[in-house]
Amino acid sequence: MSENRLKELRMKRTTLKGTITRVETFARDPSLDSKGVELVEARRDRLISAFKAYEETQLDILVCDEKDSEDISIVEDKYYSVLALLNKAIKDSKLSETSQSSNISNSKLPNIELSIFSGKDFTQFKPFIELFQALIHNNKSLSNVQKLFYLRKYLCDEALNIIINLPIINDSYDKAIELLNKRYDNKSRLISNHVGLLLDLPEVQKGTAASIRLFISEIQQQLYALQNLEQPIDKWDMILIPILCRKLDSYTLRAYQLDRDCEELPTISGFISFLEQRAIALEDSSPPKFAHKTYNKSTNNKIVNMVINQNCKFCETSSHQLYSCPKFKLASVSQRQTFVNNNNLCQLCMRSHNGKCKLTFKCKVCKKLLHNTLLCNGQKGEQPLQENNTTNTVVDVENSSSIANFCSNSTSNTILIPTVKVKIFDSSGKISVAKAMFDTGSQTSFITDSLVKKLGLSPMAQQTNIISIGNKNNKIYKAVKLNIHSCVHENIKFNIKCHVIDTITTRLPQKYIKLKNFSVPKDIILADDEFHIPSTIDLLLVIGDCNKLENVMQQFWFSEELPHSPVTEKKSSEFQKAEEIFTEAILKHTYVDDVIYGADEEAQLVEIKNQLLTIMGKGGFSLHKWCSNSEQALNDIDKQRKYFSDEIQK
Repeated sequence: MSENRLKELRMKRTTLKGTITRVETFARDPSLDSKGVELVEARRDRLISAFKAYEETQLDILVCDEKDSEDISIVEDKYYSVLALLNKAIKDSKLSETSQSSNISNSKLPNIELSIFSGKDFTQFKPFIELFQALIHNNKSLSNVQKLFYLRKYLCDEALNIIINLPIINDSYDKAIELLNKRYDNKSRLISNHVGLLLDLPEVQKGTAASIRLFISEIQQQLYALQNLEQPIDKWDMILIPILCRKLDSYTLRAYQLDRDCEELPTISGFISFLEQRAIALEDSSPPKFAHKTYNKSTNNKIVNMVINQNCKFCETSSHQLYSCPKFKLASVSQRQTFVNNNNLCQLCMRSHNGKCKLTFKCKVCKKLLHNTLLCNGQKGEQPLQENNTTNTVVDVENSSSIANFCSNSTSNTILIPTVKVKIFDSSGKISVAKAMFDTGSQTSFITDSLVKKLGLSPMAQQTNIISIGNKNNKIYKAVKLNIHSCVHENIKFNIKCHVIDTITTRLPQKYIKLKNFSVPKDIILADDEFHIPSTIDLLLVIGDCNKLENVMQQFWFSEELPHSPVTEKKSSEFQKAEEIFTEAILKHTYVDDVIYGADEEAQLVEIKNQLLTIMGKGGFSLHKWCSNSEQALNDIDKQRKYFSDEIQK
């Protein structure tokens, strides 16, 4: 067993010595300097690893055979001499690169900006890809992954979509260049594009020097591009000249026809030479432009200089001026006048300054030039001036350094629209509270797009035509289903489908309402305890959408009671059962405004009918559309209140 082991170790030692010898041959090659630095470094690393393995193998052989005759010093000397040669080659190569870079001028050149290529104009691909190759592709310090990253950075739209799905690895860069060349480096299409641009050159409207030179530049640009695409443009003279002559103005065309030799065929070079000479002649014959001194007559503009304190003295904030202060507007006229007088403010602009106020305007209430509208006593009573009822006009003096405010107050009644706070579950299951309003005249419910985004819901595509005031037809393309819960009664909830719109209405109420003007009973729980504060309306609910009339019936039971009598106080078990069935019919078997219910016995069905007529009648609800397969149940119902015919009932 030990002999086999020793044999294997000696074979391994021989192999490692051969590796060292091959590296030595590589290092002593006269063309070593022309080898790449990467290759030399790889050979050096291999030499080091081979010599290390050789030492370990030699130790294992000595353990098995102490009399081994291998001379380690010979291999060791060869190793160090080869290693020194390789290190010197690497050092010289790096010094050569450094010296080459030092020969470059140290002057800072402007950065070359590479334009982004979108793929819309095929003619721009060739300039783009050649500049990209000069700046990035030929840069040896960049890996292919880095080049691919820069390539994607300078592409957009269609061009980027061609290579966007390639993985960001080294091999993808060459594939990306190949795909772009295959797509945009199409010679026939480039030729067709340049010819099209040549045919579609804009006409020269006026034969001025500037327009003629622009026309020459456009022609030469397309002709040079076609020449680079190996097209025989020198043989296209009799095709191009008639086309280009149609682009000239009448004076330039007449001059060209008079100038050329009619006995010889015209050439493109002669045509362009004529245009250049004409442009020079027009430039030289134009009158010289002398620099005339212009004297601007100075105008003595009246400037109003006013010392303005940017902080509002009334509420002591710096976000607005006194004339736009909400608290100042809510104060009474006498309070505003007292504040202005105590602070020595101007009666017109309500600012502090010396001398007579330079602003002149009339009060919108009394039409006098004495004071600002906010300080006018001509208002009825001394009601606070509301912000929503004012029309503001701003006068600028010295770049908005002084501003005057004109206000007019018109009396208007504030109408409270029923609002309610509801709880809605978002996409993550969390509860959000939103304010909704009821509209008995609408046929569908709505929700704002901002609330849908806040809840994180995914609307479904549904096109709906909404007819609004003035018979205007509005199209809505999204809808969403909601599960709405009451904030007051936990057992009240219903599902509803709302159409998504940008805005439902303005902030309601339109102005702040003081609660001291209302007398709300303490035992009443309001569905919207902030009805008096202007806030955003995110939901418009149709009352008919609430399939369960729990809220209506609860209000009914709280406000109405049946008359107490021995008959009602001593109810039979059958009557109590019928009353329970009636409650169940209202709460669980009502769809919008239709009650669909049945009973096992006709007497019980009649009792339910009577309960419905009596109790709903007290609430002001008149029931109709009666239909039943029991004639006894509908004997006392007028035919006018029956919706279906007798044949259907049978």
